[in-house]
Amino acid sequence: MGGLARSLVNFRGHLLKRLCALGHDVIACAGDNDPAVRSQLQAWGVRFRAVPLSRTGRNPVQELAVVRNLTHVLAEERPDVYLGYTVKPVIYGGWAAASAGVPRRVALVTGLGSAFLPRDWKGRALRRVVVELYRSALSRYQRVVFQNSDDCNEFVSRRLVAADQIGRVNGSGIDLREFPVAQLPDDRPRFLLIARLLREKGIAEYAEAVRQVKQAFPQAVCQLLGPPYDSPCAIPLSQIREWERSCGLEYLGETDDVRPAIAASNVYILPSYREGVPRSTQEAMGMGRPIITTDVPGCRETVIDGRNGLLVPSQDSARLAEAMLRLASDPALRAMMGCESRRLAEAKFDVHQVNQELVDLLVPESPLSAAA
Repeated sequence: MGGLARSLVNFRGHLLKRLCALGHDVIACAGDNDPAVRSQLQAWGVRFRAVPLSRTGRNPVQELAVVRNLTHVLAEERPDVYLGYTVKPVIYGGWAAASAGVPRRVALVTGLGSAFLPRDWKGRALRRVVVELYRSALSRYQRVVFQNSDDCNEFVSRRLVAADQIGRVNGSGIDLREFPVAQLPDDRPRFLLIARLLREKGIAEYAEAVRQVKQAFPQAVCQLLGPPYDSPCAIPLSQIREWERSCGLEYLGETDDVRPAIAASNVYILPSYREGVPRSTQEAMGMGRPIITTDVPGCRETVIDGRNGLLVPSQDSARLAEAMLRLASDPALRAMMGCESRRLAEAKFDVHQVNQELVDLLVPESPLSAAA
């Protein structure tokens, strides 16, 4: 179960197809009912059930109703294994799957969310609540799978998981055939950031860095691609338009296919404050782009500093601009780092290898898995 139906196709599609190919009966759940997703899953042989869920809802009565509804669905379907990913499906799913008697329960921690970012006193209070919810829910899982070592260490230090619960995979992975190497444009520096319009993605720092870069390289192309987002931390489109006017940022809107935008770039940037392991960066690596990203949990999993890209401090637009200027002025370095990105993607982020490791954690010693 995931929070958004679309994520079942975009982030778990290869896993769902793999489980079906192994002969398993697969049921996918999400917090919204997307007819297009339902149709796609049905074509793969996956049944879909919507369990209404608000990503940002905090009303205790409504949230308890979600848990009861999910418990009812699981008791009705009687699965052998429950896999939850993203915050609420992990927490609520742990309670519901245990109550419904699901024999094997696996949590996939795809990032810790905004609750674990430095905040004011309200944010710190929310973090304390979320930590205790995790503590209660994760005790009900046999396996808790992490996508990066920092998140794992955070949970261990807070005593939220035991050593024998822990599993690790390298992000969600990408299909390297779907993201082949594309020739780097060499006419001018071309920077790209793909992200939902959220402050914690580092978009404000990127805009300021763009302003500095454009002073030295007026011909540089500095683009932003990604959808608006319904969140208290969202950046309004009016602010994006202001950065277009004042900084030289170019906003591309949103798309269902990021590959043309990546192919038109020659440096990929993600100055996020924290991630699980960012999918967009893996996609850019697959297409042979050098990476500039922040030295924070999740993001640092994608860069060997100085080899396939550059790591910069979080929330530091000056250091981000320095890294951008370094690659803007050195096409040969961009090309070398781009080649290294592809090699690292092949070694670490092949979706088929990632999913096989996850299948082994979901159904250990399964005759179906062993015969594959």
